[in-house]
Amino acid sequence: TDIPVPTITPLAELCTDGGSVAVTVSPFGGTLSGTGVSGTDFDPSVAGAGTHTLTYEILAASGCPTVTATIDVVVTELPVATIAYATPFCNTSTSETATHTGTTGGVYSSTAGLTIDPTTGEIDPSASTVGTYTVTYTVAAATGCGEVTATAVVDVTDIPVPTITPLAELCTD
Repeated sequence: TDIPVPTITPLAELCTDGGSVAVTVSPFGGTLSGTGVSGTDFDPSVAGAGTHTLTYEILAASGCPTVTATIDVVVTELPVATIAYATPFCNTSTSETATHTGTTGGVYSSTAGLTIDPTTGEIDPSASTVGTYTVTYTVAAATGCGEVTATAVVDVTDIPVPTITPLAELCTD
């Protein structure tokens, strides 16, 4: 009897927010094991971020020894980001910065009328049109994870113009 040669088809890099994926093993009849494994499925949300070793084992039979195959599966943490601004901004201000937490390297954007630096998220209200805008921070899809966005609403307001209504003539008596 020939000794079986177990194989596991490698998996692409996965993200912690992904669902279970089927793991292809051969020959059929062995046992797949590892963190996040159920039957022949691997669940990256159960395994968590990191490098995980999956082992496929075919037990000894017909005089042949137990044989195994292993692969490493990389699971990446889903990027998380939040942004905020101390809004409203007067249109005479020249620089308003974003408060950013989480994943870096994303791109800031908004609709036409708001002057924003796509790298830093800094807004120039003096070069923007008065109005309400939604600023979006986008982290591109990468390493098995999809695109992630965070948003904040900002207001650019006109400088108030004080007015004084003259009083009617008054009599001093």
